[in-house]
Amino acid sequence: MTDFMQEKYTSLKRDQILSELAEITKRHTVWPFVSAVDMEAWKRVNAEFTLDECIGAPYAIAARNIAKQLHEWKLECFSLGDRMLLFVEEGTEHYGDLEQVFKRDSLPIPNRVPKTMPQVQPSDILAWEAFAFLKYGRMSKNLNRLTRKYRKQKELGGIFFERDLRELCAKTDVIPRNQLNPGDTIRFHSERKRIRRRLVK
Repeated sequence: MTDFMQEKYTSLKRDQILSELAEITKRHTVWPFVSAVDMEAWKRVNAEFTLDECIGAPYAIAARNIAKQLHEWKLECFSLGDRMLLFVEEGTEHYGDLEQVFKRDSLPIPNRVPKTMPQVQPSDILAWEAFAFLKYGRMSKNLNRLTRKYRKQKELGGIFFERDLRELCAKTDVIPRNQLNPGDTIRFHSERKRIRRRLVK
C-alpha cells in the first residue's frame, strides 16, 4: 500500500483501483479482523506506566488482540478438523516483541511471509484504511465496504484508545513508572532470563 500510494496516479484513478481491489477482497473474505493502537495515546500511557515492558509494544498489542479475535471466531465457526494458520509480513519493526508476547501467552507464533506475497495484500489494504480511520476520524468508502458485514453485529472494534490502554494497565496490574526503583527489572514468566526493556519512547 505504501508503494501504491506513492505512485503518480490521479486521485480518481487511485480511488478506482482501490475500490476494485476492495470489492474483490470483500467477495473472497469470510470475515474482517481489525486491531490498531492509537500511538499518541500509547506514548502518554507508556510514559506513566511500564506498558511497553509488561504488556508489549503497540505492534505486539495489536497482533495479540487479533489472535484473541481469531480464537473467538474459531470457537464459534470452526468445525471438527478445520485448521487455521496466522501470517504476518516479515521485516516489521518489533516483530521480536510479538514473538515474546505470543510465547508468554502460549500461542503459536505467526508465520512470517514476504511483503510482496500477493495473498497478504488484502490485509495490507484493510490495515491502511483502518490506519486512516484512526488518524482522521472518518470512515472511507473502502473501509465501509470491507467491514460492513462485521459492523452489522458490532462497531469497528479492536482499536486501543487511551481509555482502553489505561483499563488494560489496571486489569493486568501494570507497574507505574514512579514505583520502579533504580536497577529494577521486568521479565515475562515464560522467559525469566530475558529482561524486558522499553522499546518505544
